[in-house]
Amino acid sequence: MSELNKKDLEVIFDVLNVFTPSDISHVYPEMGEQKFLTEVNNVWKKVLDMLRQDGKTDKDIISSDFTSDKKPLHSDAKDGE
Repeated sequence: MSELNKKDLEVIFDVLNVFTPSDISHVYPEMGEQKFLTEVNNVWKKVLDMLRQDGKTDKDIISSDFTSDKKPLHSDAKDGE
């Protein structure tokens, strides 16, 4: 299996960015639980950090109307690691 490239990371980030537990929990209840949401948020932050390494700013990566509700931009807390 080959390594993920920048475009792959952008696609993964986009999917993580729009994850909403209520959209999937009726099919996969465990994906609506807080534990899973925390894991998604942790991975989201890691992928964001990887994309930042390419010199992109948060403004380039994230739509301005998204992150304020559940995903703080700065991952000072290392929960789940």
